Amino acid sequence: MEAIADHDYEIQNGRSTGCVCLNGAIHWIHETQKVIVVFDVKEETFRVVPLPDEYAQEFHLDNHGHNRVACHASVVEVEGCVGVFADKSLRQNKIVLWILKDYQNLVWAKETITAVMPIREGYVKALGTIHTGELALALHFYGNTPKFDDGPPKLLLYDMESKQYRILDFVFPNNMGVARGIPIS
Repeated sequence: MEAIADHDYEIQNGRSTGCVCLNGAIHWIHETQKVIVVFDVKEETFRVVPLPDEYAQEFHLDNHGHNRVACHASVVEVEGCVGVFADKSLRQNKIVLWILKDYQNLVWAKETITAVMPIREGYVKALGTIHTGELALALHFYGNTPKFDDGPPKLLLYDMESKQYRILDFVFPNNMGVARGIPIS
C-alpha cells in the first residue's frame, strides 16, 4: 500500500461505489485510478490498494476509466475482508466478486457467481456477509418483469461454499431503499 495526498482521489461524477469500514479504515473504489482508497480513521491518513490486475479487463475500462459495459463495481465486506462486487447480469448472467484475502501481500481471490436475475430484468446489490458467512443480496426488478411484482427488492442469501441461493421470506417495506454497504447482522 502506498500513502497518497488527500486531493489525488476525490469522488468523481457524484456516483458512489459504496464504502465499507473494516479494521478502523474506510474503503471505497476510485474507478478512474483502478484502486481502493483507504482512509485510516485513527491515523487520519490515506493510502491506496491496487485493484486486481483482472479488474480493468473484466470491466473493459477505456483509457479514461470509463466502463464500456453496463456494470459498475461496489465495495462490500465479505467475511471480514474487503470485497469488490460487480453485477454483470444485465448482459452476461454473472456476478463477479473479488475478495482481498491477504491485505498486506495484496492477494485477491475471484469468485464468479451465476446470477439468479434473468438477463435484462433487473440488477443485484451486495449488502455484505452475515454471521453464517452467506452473502446477502438485494434483487431489484425493472418495471414489467414477468413472474415478479415490481415492488420492493427481494432479499437473497448466497452460500459461497455450496454455491446455492436461498430466498428469504422477507419483503422490504414500501418506499424503503436498500443502502449499499450496510452489513446485516
